[in-house]
Amino acid sequence: MKKILLVVIAVMVLLSGCNEANQTQNTNEVKNVSSIHKAYVMCGKITSNETVDVSSSLSSKITKLDVNLGSKVNAGDTIASLDTSVLGSQLKGAEAGVAASRAKLNQLLTPK
Repeated sequence: MKKILLVVIAVMVLLSGCNEANQTQNTNEVKNVSSIHKAYVMCGKITSNETVDVSSSLSSKITKLDVNLGSKVNAGDTIASLDTSVLGSQLKGAEAGVAASRAKLNQLLTPK
């Protein structure tokens, strides 16, 4: 970067004459060139010192992922949606077990 700036300045000095107007113009051009190079473009990856493991108490397939890698999330935000079809059938089985247990309890409590 400095080499390019030095080359530009050297070319301006060589092309300029002894005319005072040319020297003023060249000085302004050098100022403009130096003001252009104040921004730095860099590539890289930013990482955090803190990490968080996210897990579910249920095992199921993820049907929808609502965030991207590196997204900021807050407490209570939905990160992923799980497949509930298996859970629905498990719930129906558990409800049937509860109904059967209630029927058995009623049978035992009923006097003969």
